[in-house]
Amino acid sequence: MVSRTIQSFRLETSLTEKQKLKAAILGYNRDDVMATRRLEVWIRQLFS
Repeated sequence: MVSRTIQSFRLETSLTEKQKLKAAILGYNRDDVMATRRLEVWIRQLFS
């Protein structure tokens, strides 16, 4: 999903569409970071 979105972002000429694609990419990355952080907290709690 993200690689296609990034490719679309690179090829897009419309500024409005580019902004939408950028928001989608950043949203996906934000979700991934938050999930990784929750996993880290959970694992640390198991071993503390």
